[in-house]
Amino acid sequence: MKTDKNRPYPGKSKFHHLLKLFFLVFIASTSYAQTASPDQTAITLFTQRQKQVNRAFNAYFNSNQTVLYRSGEGIFLQKIDSLHKTFLLPLDSLKKSNPGIKASFFEEQYTDLNYTFNKFILDYVPVHKRITGQTVTLSKTAQNRLQKIDINNPGLLAYDAYRKYLNSVLQQSIDEELLKRRKAYQKSDNQRLDAGMLVVTQLFKNPAVQNRMMYELLAYHIDNYGVKNIGQELEIFRKKNTGSKLLAKIDSAYNEGLSDRKEHLTEVYKKVDGYSLDAHIFMPKDSSKQHPAIVFFHGGGWSEGKPDWFFYTCQEYAAKGWVAVAIEYRLRDRHGTLPPQAIADGKSAIRYLRKDAQRLKIDPDHIIASGNSAGANLALALGVIDTLDDKKEDLRISSVPNSLILNSVATDFTQGDFWQQYYTDQKFLERISPLHQVRKNLPPILMISGSRDNNVPVQPTIAFAEKMKAMGNDCELHVLEGAGHFLWYDRRFGKQVNDYRSGFLKRLGYL
Repeated sequence: MKTDKNRPYPGKSKFHHLLKLFFLVFIASTSYAQTASPDQTAITLFTQRQKQVNRAFNAYFNSNQTVLYRSGEGIFLQKIDSLHKTFLLPLDSLKKSNPGIKASFFEEQYTDLNYTFNKFILDYVPVHKRITGQTVTLSKTAQNRLQKIDINNPGLLAYDAYRKYLNSVLQQSIDEELLKRRKAYQKSDNQRLDAGMLVVTQLFKNPAVQNRMMYELLAYHIDNYGVKNIGQELEIFRKKNTGSKLLAKIDSAYNEGLSDRKEHLTEVYKKVDGYSLDAHIFMPKDSSKQHPAIVFFHGGGWSEGKPDWFFYTCQEYAAKGWVAVAIEYRLRDRHGTLPPQAIADGKSAIRYLRKDAQRLKIDPDHIIASGNSAGANLALALGVIDTLDDKKEDLRISSVPNSLILNSVATDFTQGDFWQQYYTDQKFLERISPLHQVRKNLPPILMISGSRDNNVPVQPTIAFAEKMKAMGNDCELHVLEGAGHFLWYDRRFGKQVNDYRSGFLKRLGYL
């Protein structure tokens, strides 16, 4: 089984091309070896210095990305070009002072740098809109700059920065396709993938580039959305890539995903708008009694993610005597839906588990909802928001968890760029925003946040905890000094997070 992305120490993961802006620029490593000692020494010194520049750049960019992309195009381009020069000037100097270094070394460096910074420019329009809500168009000068880039050059596929640039072109084209023809994909529960399979053939005419980008599309989907109902798309790729290494990689990832889903009980907990939503249920060995349940909701910005990310964690809880459940819920990229539909699905999931508690060996009075990021937002909404229930269900059965454990949670849906893209009714946003709906007799909550969370401001979370306590509710908040948004990845805080969770569960009598 793959490393679980929601464990404290997961492996490297991929993030959405726009929603999570963690840009990393580095001077490409090279296997180039020089027989001339002075040239090799120069390269070594250059690389060491550039590592320092890389660290400074990443610290600056990750702290100022919102300010940069919020700026007007002129200011943005001026700053990006200035940052670009901080990498180019030392490279120019090295080339001038060391003519013995082979041209291939410099070609690799310049190519990766140029495509990396061109991608920043390419992403300006959609990211600016996401941050400000304003639709802008690149100037003709900037457009001409990007139009000169050949997106059908198979010779450049060896460069990671070039492939990332092509991926950004592809993703923006998929956005345009879905904006124009969303209804054409309504029957698909992998809407973004299906749109991408069409767009990739329209954009990339060179066979090698087209196959590579189709591979990138499928690999990203499997990694970030899962393997459910993608057989038709895989068959298209197989016909184009019989016996290729890319096909072998895709088949391996697909088969591994299928295998992971055979190791536990999977039940459809809800059918809605033609979609069947699954609950992945991990049972303890002891079937003679009812057990506490913990229900996990994955993150992914309401747009991507998969329940598989919690499979390993579910196995661990099941081994300790819990019924552990990972929930599939509707997503923007797969189903074309928005967060209220995801929250409604979460309510349906809790209600389903309570309704079938005896059969599933669940203690209906000991159900915990837990999640990371958007999954935490969803779980919190289940505990606080008293609307969005599916009216067709038996509303006599409560959809409110008995307690909540949340990592990097947002408590105020009236703030932030995602909701404002789709909703202008401030009263509606307040109605479904936990910070604005605090009242007495809410379930106990454990919240763990990072002081350096660039995705979710921590101040509304602190305000929520204070309001909860003022109302007499049980709310425990821990802000980890120095932790970012993805704190479950950070080894520095693994033991601390586990101790907080264990202490909370012991205090409530679950352990």
